[in-house]
Amino acid sequence: MSNKIEIIFLGVNDAGMRVYEWLCERSEVFVRALLTTKEQLTVIEEVEPDLVVSCGYRHIVPESILEVPEMGCLNLHPAHLPYNRGANPNVWSIIEGTPAGVTVHYMDSTLDTGDIVARREVDTDFSDTGKDLYQRLEDAQVELFEE
Repeated sequence: MSNKIEIIFLGVNDAGMRVYEWLCERSEVFVRALLTTKEQLTVIEEVEPDLVVSCGYRHIVPESILEVPEMGCLNLHPAHLPYNRGANPNVWSIIEGTPAGVTVHYMDSTLDTGDIVARREVDTDFSDTGKDLYQRLEDAQVELFEE
């Protein structure tokens, strides 16, 4: 087990489940737990994983938890950061005309401001609804993370 990266996964949405399942299939990874509530975050302190990966997790992770994994905490965000931090970024891309996209970034003590690992812009169309764009963003998150 010592040659595998130990991960705790945070997430609940469709993209999160797809990334979680993809990680579970990797021979070089051991996913120790899937957490969906803020009350479960103490598991990170108990297990001390190498890495935390978050996708679709709807709670702010306290700094004391972010400091536990040696390799840090990665978040997949359905926005082309630094645009549209926080919840429902797909809607703000449509309303405000900001770039739509997805970002993998390190989590820090503030919301969606950590160092960016990778990001990809996603095309929008005049006829897009929030749901249309959200589905394309979820697909792009999974593809970007797998790459």
